[in-house]
Amino acid sequence: MTTHTASRSTPGANVRGTTLGKEISDFLIEFSIGVHRYSMYPLDHPSLVPAAGNVLERLRPMLDQRAQVSLGVAKRQLIIDGVATTDRNPVLTDLARRLHSHQIGAITFDSDLTLAGMEGLLRALALDTDQDGDPIGLRPKSRIPSWPGVKLIPVGYEDLELVGSEEGPQESRGEAMRLWLGLAQAAAANADEPQDSGTPPGGDEVAERINRRKQEKAYDQVIVGYLLQLSDQLARAELDAAASVRGRVSKLIAALDDEALERILEMGGDLAQRRRFVENATKGLDTAAALRILTSASEAAGQGISGQMVRLLSKLARQAREGTPPVRPVASRDFDQKVGELLSDWSLDSPNPDAYVRILDDLSGESPLLEPRDEHTRRSALSLVEMALEVDAYGPMIESALDELLADGSFVQIVPRIEGAHVTRTGRKIKERLSDPDQVERLAELTELHPTSLEALIGLVGAERAIEPLLIVLAEAESRGTRRTVFDGLAGLGEPVARHLQPLLQDERWYVLRNVLALVAALPTRPAGFTAEPFISHEDARVRREAIPLALTEPGLREKTLSHALRDPDERTVRIALGDLVAGLPEAVVPIVRSQLLHGGRWPAELEVVAIRALAGAPGRQGLTTLIELATSGRGLFGRPKLRSASKPVVTALEVMAGTWPDDPEVARLLKAARKSRSAVIRRAVSGEGA
Repeated sequence: MTTHTASRSTPGANVRGTTLGKEISDFLIEFSIGVHRYSMYPLDHPSLVPAAGNVLERLRPMLDQRAQVSLGVAKRQLIIDGVATTDRNPVLTDLARRLHSHQIGAITFDSDLTLAGMEGLLRALALDTDQDGDPIGLRPKSRIPSWPGVKLIPVGYEDLELVGSEEGPQESRGEAMRLWLGLAQAAAANADEPQDSGTPPGGDEVAERINRRKQEKAYDQVIVGYLLQLSDQLARAELDAAASVRGRVSKLIAALDDEALERILEMGGDLAQRRRFVENATKGLDTAAALRILTSASEAAGQGISGQMVRLLSKLARQAREGTPPVRPVASRDFDQKVGELLSDWSLDSPNPDAYVRILDDLSGESPLLEPRDEHTRRSALSLVEMALEVDAYGPMIESALDELLADGSFVQIVPRIEGAHVTRTGRKIKERLSDPDQVERLAELTELHPTSLEALIGLVGAERAIEPLLIVLAEAESRGTRRTVFDGLAGLGEPVARHLQPLLQDERWYVLRNVLALVAALPTRPAGFTAEPFISHEDARVRREAIPLALTEPGLREKTLSHALRDPDERTVRIALGDLVAGLPEAVVPIVRSQLLHGGRWPAELEVVAIRALAGAPGRQGLTTLIELATSGRGLFGRPKLRSASKPVVTALEVMAGTWPDDPEVARLLKAARKSRSAVIRRAVSGEGA
């Protein structure tokens, strides 16, 4: 055999923290060079003499250590021993491209390989498919070349690299999709039935093909290589960037039978590589798929997980997948954290890693490990309480975790677990702690309170016992959102709340008075002895706005309230009063409206229009006199009324008079003049067509 030239070894890994071994790298480089030479020179050229021998020389030491060497093919990468070459290596990228153009999904070598067989392989792969249009993998089985010690495995989906109808443009061209298509091709290799082309296969379909393949080590090695690459790629991809691939791989894991998954994990390399696969699956797949990989990999590594821990992780996985929007990200983070803690102590010698033992034992520990408001412990609190309920353990750490759940309102997730007839000792203790009315006051610290959380807490504490602490929260909470939620909760409790409001009506803080007055309006009954009269002239307009609607409904207080409100410098307060005039304009209030319309000059035009329309219901002639004065500016020649210009108040006054007092002599003269006006707007106003 010809002496080999100087080493051309180049690392070629694409998985973080893993590189191709020098032996493998040297073989792939020499293999690529050999194919390239055969594509350049005629068969009798002297440059071809050493090519096949050099490749075989690099391959022999590998075959001395294993029965087979399997090489998976992606569009721009090769996969061997669970590691992919980097697509930044032009030599190996060219080899992957050539193999892929021949529609070859994998190649296996064994110890029967001869120099003649290697020469034949290099010669076949060197053919340019663009020129002869005869890819090896698309030929009938009888025409696919074979040599002792070499097996070419064709792909099963010829056109997958061209499609992307279900994905966005970027995803269909992304690395995750290319790897998925490579996996699908490898899974369908040598399948007996015809394959559909043009549509990326789903996870169920690929899993079914993998399940059917038994005891094919080379096949499994190619599959696990793709899965390792996919898990790594998905762990690093943005959540939305590879969503469809993430879903396909997750479905694949769920649909694999136990035997197939066990084979794949056993082929997945040593403990470090298996651990990396689990870590990437946790980050890149949905939680159900990640949990299945974790439990199967733990068995393969001799690290069995107890039923209690599996149940806990299953609950976290379900909450991460199906929980309410506020719960899903918390459960997902906790799932990742717990998996990381379990993996941190995996070793071949320890069936009960320290991290695993600590997670369970800390539940009943005596030291309060959770400090209030700590970001890390707040994320962990829910999973710790869930675990405590699962194993029926209670201690200071769980009490601290409960405080954290109260501090961010997420305690609602555990309420169903502490209700009913079959609650554990831990469940009863947790319920007792959450049922303390003092816990309600802690809601004042929240920046956001979900109505479901408040409803759950009221149910635990009891409506009557919860009212006073809720009123304290309404008075003290800094968050407007929290106050709004508590306000709605109190309003929903109805009549019993009214009995507790009197002390707060003595509070000097304007925002407390405003909220309590609004609550009075929302309740079906008012507090005993309540009157809104002291508040209609309060110094703060925000209090007056809540008090005036209440005072307008109190017997004997309407005229006084309207008199105050119509003179109020706050425009919104005036608007409230004018809106009430629809129910009738008391005679004592007409002079105030008249004065504001004729001499005030501070109401905006839209408020003046409301007041003018209200004058239609004024008793006596005060309302009519006011309207005439608004519409005219004295008398003209021969005593005819002189109309003002066509402003909105003037036009509205003419409309009201035409509709209410058309037969009044003075109004009739005014309307006659209006019909002859040069202004089309004024003519329409008195004709009944409106402005």
